Order: sequence, then structure tokens, then C-alpha cells
Amino acid sequence: MVDDSLTVAEIVDQVGQKLNITNAEEYSLARSDGARNWLHPTQSLIEQSIEEKDVLLLKKKFFVTDQNVDRGDPI
Repeated sequence: MVDDSLTVAEIVDQVGQKLNITNAEEYSLARSDGARNWLHPTQSLIEQSIEEKDVLLLKKKFFVTDQNVDRGDPI
């Protein structure tokens, strides 16, 4: 269960902790519709009209060059 009153950034942080993602700030939630639109990180799911039936994806939003890659990241 997810507290849909939290902001997307707070939800991503919580999910990152549960999945042992050390750099959760590089991830965000996106709608799984054809356009895969990113959700706004400072708004809650409720504010973005996300319903319980909607499917969201946790995806890496920011990519870095090989020299900056954390090899300890499990994802």
C-alpha cells in the first residue's frame, strides 16, 4: 500500500528504501499509458488524479556517464 497523500518524491524515496536503491533521486514514477508521462515530483497522487486502478512504473529518470555509475546500485 502507498499513502497517496505523499508527494511522488516522498513515495519514490520510500520505495527506494524498501528496494535498497541508494540513489532514489534518479528515479520517478510514470504512468504506464502509451505516452509514459512522468508524474510531477512535488504533487501527490491525488493532486495528479491517480486512481487506485491506475498502473504506475518506477523508472530511472536521470542517466549518468559510465564514470559516474554506482556499481553497487542493485537496479
